[in-house]
Amino acid sequence: MQRKMGVPPNRLKRLRKEHDYGISQQQLAELCGVTQKSYSRWENWQGANAVPVPSTCAIKLCQYFGCSLDYLYGLTDDPTPPPNLNTPAIETEPP
Repeated sequence: MQRKMGVPPNRLKRLRKEHDYGISQQQLAELCGVTQKSYSRWENWQGANAVPVPSTCAIKLCQYFGCSLDYLYGLTDDPTPPPNLNTPAIETEPP
């Protein structure tokens, strides 16, 4: 079963508008494999009526917007994604 978490109110809408990609809710819904109505509910997240964003969709949205999951979920105000953990931080020569 997928874990679902709430995205703070208007965080997705702000990302979509601020990045000015000219992308619609419908296009982002298609990226996530959901209906436009579902995506709209995520953008307009409200208290007890909140519809959680499935983790697989959250990852796709973060990749698209170039932000971290922590930012999307409101755990930080810094949208900068962490460095690629598959890339060594220091280049070393083979022995």
